[in-house]
Amino acid sequence: MAILLRGLGRLLSCHEVRFSGRSGSSLFLLALLLPSFVVAVRSVQIGVALTLADSLTLSDLRRAAVLDPNNDEIQDKLGVVALYSATEPNAVEGVEHLRRATQLNPYSGVYLAHLASACESVGDDACVQRSFERALVLNPMMPRIRWLAANAYLRTGQVDVALTQLHALLQLASRSGSVTAPSAYITPVFGLSLRVVNPQTVVEKVLPSVNGPVLQLQFVNFLSTHNQLEAAYPIWSKAVAQGSQFPLSLAKPYLDQLIEVRLYEKAESVWKDLERLRIVDQPQTQDKDELVFNGGFEQAPLDAGFDWRFWDNAYPPVDFSAPEAHHGAHCLRIDFTVKRNDEYEPALQSVLVVPGQRYNLSAYVRSNDITSDSGPRLRVLDPDHPDALDESTEGTVGTTGWHQVGLTFSTGAATRIVKVSVWRPKGRSFPFEISGSYWLDDVSLKLAPQAPKEDSGDPKADARRSGS
Repeated sequence: MAILLRGLGRLLSCHEVRFSGRSGSSLFLLALLLPSFVVAVRSVQIGVALTLADSLTLSDLRRAAVLDPNNDEIQDKLGVVALYSATEPNAVEGVEHLRRATQLNPYSGVYLAHLASACESVGDDACVQRSFERALVLNPMMPRIRWLAANAYLRTGQVDVALTQLHALLQLASRSGSVTAPSAYITPVFGLSLRVVNPQTVVEKVLPSVNGPVLQLQFVNFLSTHNQLEAAYPIWSKAVAQGSQFPLSLAKPYLDQLIEVRLYEKAESVWKDLERLRIVDQPQTQDKDELVFNGGFEQAPLDAGFDWRFWDNAYPPVDFSAPEAHHGAHCLRIDFTVKRNDEYEPALQSVLVVPGQRYNLSAYVRSNDITSDSGPRLRVLDPDHPDALDESTEGTVGTTGWHQVGLTFSTGAATRIVKVSVWRPKGRSFPFEISGSYWLDDVSLKLAPQAPKEDSGDPKADARRSGS
């Protein structure tokens, strides 16, 4: 019965039946006596065809096409399955059925796109061109058709036409959602474009000028993760030159990658661009000579660039906005709630420095019931040359009030960046495990004052040495 009803619905949708006057009544009676059997049989045929069409096997779809040869959906599905069948692909049969589908429904851009792909598989370039042109006219707002057309044009060497389609596709993708939510097509478009043209051409011919610098920044991030950091920088500069604000998340991958591969000058330039655009806000109390960013923890850390970095859901938990600060409203607090004898480095910051210089590192700390003799401390490390610089303050143990800790160190001849961190090394004497709480505030790193030069007792020699 279900098959009969399904087929009858399909049959009635394909025919318009009108009854009027005496002749109409006669036809109606005749339909009840004789053709009703034909209608029932045809309904069953169509119903069976629709049931078979739910399958993905060629044999079922072929039977469905025989039972209902004028069903465009069955013809399209049969053509696609025949074209891409894993067991018995038949491109010629696929073209035949897909061509039939477009004849039955000449206004479906999807059918035409399928036909274009099938024609490409049999080398019929004229059919490919004709089908995609018609499909794009019928469905200009459908991203998938743009994507299929661009790929086909590239395979036939029509690079400029393909780039035009990719440009239109990105326009659609960038309008389809939030400015920070990349479309499923954006990354594939970048990858496909770079297979045939250079990054600058992608900017000029593929990236649309919608949504401000968003797509440019997404392209910058794509380049940075595909070993093209140098090519990414001019695009970054062009994007930020527009003066538009954007979420830090659009800059974070590129900035962090620059630091990771030691392109520190470019990383510093990117950070300054972010400060200039007020995407990164300099703390109001920041001393102009201070090198640590947000050392008073008065702002939530960005976990990016040259601000404090941390690990979500890691142990021990870190609170960057703890009250009862040494100065200001906030400080950092770390609670060691489980007794363990592990090494911890729960918060750190990368700081740019000058080679061959002396620096003072200081902070204010306090503690409550730190049980281990190896308590938390402030550490400074050259991550590129750890043998040249790795120093730390004394650890804080027991219960203490706010007090200052610090050290003076010298950077090596090749030191360009240092890592300042809260560090707890493993304990090496009893009690080994650590528990308790630790607070940190007013972290500072500055150039150390130069030592006064010795007086030789010879005024002329001293004058010559001082340049006077």
